[in-house]
Amino acid sequence: MNPETPTRIGLVDDHKLMRHGIAELIEDFEGFTICLEADHGKDLKKKLHFCKESELPHIILMDIEMKEMNGFETTKWLLGHLPDTHKELYKHKEIYKNIKVAALSMNEKDFSIIEMLKCGATGYIFKDAEPHELFDAIRDMRDKGYYYSQEANKVILSNLNTLTYHPNQQETQLLQWACTELTYKEIADRMNLSKRRVDGIREALFDKLNVKSRIGLVIYAIQRGIYKVGS
Repeated sequence: MNPETPTRIGLVDDHKLMRHGIAELIEDFEGFTICLEADHGKDLKKKLHFCKESELPHIILMDIEMKEMNGFETTKWLLGHLPDTHKELYKHKEIYKNIKVAALSMNEKDFSIIEMLKCGATGYIFKDAEPHELFDAIRDMRDKGYYYSQEANKVILSNLNTLTYHPNQQETQLLQWACTELTYKEIADRMNLSKRRVDGIREALFDKLNVKSRIGLVIYAIQRGIYKVGS
């Protein structure tokens, strides 16, 4: 992303006063701009349909509890993580694949945090966060691709994936490398494998661990001791 280009933020929230307040706050942040507001998932689908690719949000802050197409459903739709019965909706997957989703919620329940992660969100921001926390969150979403508050991290690390699964040697290596800042192409070079082979291992891990993003792999690796924080 060009550092001189403002990061485009989309807001999906059916509480209009809350949404407009957050939008005004973000517009005051240097390097960020609001490009889209939607009342719920169905409204987002309509508005994205009329967006040029150059106008799409880089990051979407997604409310969870919405009356029409909630945050779980909308995130799954947006990122293409849907059952085979919804294949017709995969047409947009290549267009929207680079949009990052952060849950924006008052809900601190374990289920909501874990479920949004499994739907493909790579961020979880509480609505009662201080302005500087919101700035830190969208900055990290832009620069790192993920953000989780301390409260969300505690829930994730203690609850994510109760499956008893033992990754093989290549899977373990990929999990370790996923915890670094290397791209998947660079990881493939380090593992002396083709990029296609690494992509295959990654997709297999997504299925086996029931996660949908790199941050899911990272959290699993940390939780299982495959990667030591600070190493």
